[in-house]
Amino acid sequence: MPSNKPRYQQVLEALERSIEAGEWKVGDRLPGELQLAERFGVSYMTVRHAIQHLDSSGLVRRIRGKGVFVADPPEERGTEPLALLLPQDWYSMDPFYFPLIVKGFQAEATLVGRRTVLADQSDRPNRYAGLISQKVAAVACVLLGQPDVHGMHQLLDQGVPVVAINKHPGARRIPTVAPDNFGGSYRATRYLMELGHRDLLFLAGPRDSIDAQERRKGFLEAIRRHGAPGTRHRVLEGGFVEESGLERGRLLAKKTPLPTAVVSASDVSAIGFIRALAEAGLRVPSDVSVFGFGDFRISPYLVPSLSTVRIDLEQLGRRAVQLMRTLLDRTQPESLTIDCPLILRESIGPPRRQGT
Repeated sequence: MPSNKPRYQQVLEALERSIEAGEWKVGDRLPGELQLAERFGVSYMTVRHAIQHLDSSGLVRRIRGKGVFVADPPEERGTEPLALLLPQDWYSMDPFYFPLIVKGFQAEATLVGRRTVLADQSDRPNRYAGLISQKVAAVACVLLGQPDVHGMHQLLDQGVPVVAINKHPGARRIPTVAPDNFGGSYRATRYLMELGHRDLLFLAGPRDSIDAQERRKGFLEAIRRHGAPGTRHRVLEGGFVEESGLERGRLLAKKTPLPTAVVSASDVSAIGFIRALAEAGLRVPSDVSVFGFGDFRISPYLVPSLSTVRIDLEQLGRRAVQLMRTLLDRTQPESLTIDCPLILRESIGPPRRQGT
């Protein structure tokens, strides 16, 4: 399947052509994912990604325990589909984050009788010609960094109504639904200081990440406003992934004095950090308290279970659809901030006593 397009896109288009040619008719069951993977010479995860797009477009329907079937032609509702624009390779990039946004987006769209289209940033070099050709009513753009912001502006300049999922750092007036990254990090840091911690470390995320920037700001502002005299704070640069947390934890474990508390910009990097502390014979929270960010599904099952800041990712997807409907009704919607509450578990406690 030689092409510059992502492999899942190639599989998706090949399946569309086969259905249009009558290889499978309405009501027919498609071959299983492993069979299709063998047919197209790709992984079954690539096939699953393609099927998810076909399902969201209404061309096929997945019935739990039975398989994937060619769907009846959708009834004309006089409405165009709503699109969700995700990062390229979003499914493999972060299996904790993006699928839940997709789930909420599709569930809310179905509830209000709208079809959905999933697209990714691989179409950006073509000024999103593939997405626009599907005659979508509006696009919800997941913003990770400045390139995604530029892409959203490209769509807007071509007359496509857009809403942003995440804080929009630009000057243009765009409806936004965003997690309270700043507030969540601020509250986590303040809570640790209320427990008595006076030596805190922030495990930063990527410098070009909108989420990471807001979480860093929240940490620093909490220190500024609530830090008692003599409070120390440090920032260790890095990324959101496990390896980044592991590397920084190993580096920190060799130095003294250790901070008594760590606020991580991500649950995932916190997991790697805790592993590094365990390798060095340090205990959480007896030696170091650790606070994550995200409350991903693995976090309650760690030992110790991870205290964290919860992001309601499904709610982000649902609220994006609600903003789009308001926008399409020719009303300028108010931007929304989704609260990020603290989830207190076993990984935090009062600071260790001096000399222990």
